Amino acid sequence: MKKAFSCSIAALIALCLAGPAMSHGLWVNAYHNNIHAPGHVLACIGFGHLAPLDDLLTTKHGALSLSSYILVDPNNATTELPKPKCDISTIKTKAGVDVITGELGVCKMALKKESLEGTYQVAAAGKDAFFSMWIGADGKSVSGMIPMDEIENPRKILMSMQYKSNAKTSFAVGKWTGPSKLGYDLEITPVSDLSRVKVGDVVEFEVTFMGKPLSAGVDGMFSLTGISGSFGASDKTFLMSYLENGRCAFRMPAAGQWLMQARMQEDVARRADLSALKGKCMTIHYASSYTFHVQP
Repeated sequence: MKKAFSCSIAALIALCLAGPAMSHGLWVNAYHNNIHAPGHVLACIGFGHLAPLDDLLTTKHGALSLSSYILVDPNNATTELPKPKCDISTIKTKAGVDVITGELGVCKMALKKESLEGTYQVAAAGKDAFFSMWIGADGKSVSGMIPMDEIENPRKILMSMQYKSNAKTSFAVGKWTGPSKLGYDLEITPVSDLSRVKVGDVVEFEVTFMGKPLSAGVDGMFSLTGISGSFGASDKTFLMSYLENGRCAFRMPAAGQWLMQARMQEDVARRADLSALKGKCMTIHYASSYTFHVQP
């Protein structure tokens, strides 16, 4: 039995805005295998609650499609990667277990002796989407993937927003070189060398919004969070550090893959440059993630 789902994120929006231990989020995985030198890197998309793999991009709540999926080399040259489709297939079993298949954008980067040395980035961005909730003419609460100017005869608009998400990871070939920013509205960039992080090491990140350092203050208690299957996930807890001049640092407490996440929202009415969105939504919600590995 095959089902095709439209590539939207309708019911996932509310989940994406919750805390990192509870929310559906977007991230990118990268695994460097050098058993047979010079080795290869396997990359794929992650979606759900906890890295490395949690859910397919299409779930019972809706689906998330990508606007971009790229490999960026140390010289900042970009290669487009095939974006995963949102179609899924379901196979029924006699045991009452459904086998659901789908795509996660798995790509193998085969390294060569002549491969350019430095830090590579794999990045993905979700398609911008609108989500609104309102009271309909019959007095019932309604929600949908539409801007508020497309709502017909609402009694009251409860909320309306645009959702923007991006995700990055990195791997080093030969040596670590500081990865460049890719120009996302909200973006996480490592300051520390993430290629050889061990338990107890301190790692530092920079978070920027519209190219400028994001800091906790009167406009919001902006922070960066970290969660791992080896630390806190079973208790739905996570690491958190407030941002100061765009930066924060963590002493890594456990080995494994770590998912770093930043979130924020802006009122459309407060920004003159968002005049095109006025009347379409009240707020914009941003989500950004970065994954890396910690060794024992």
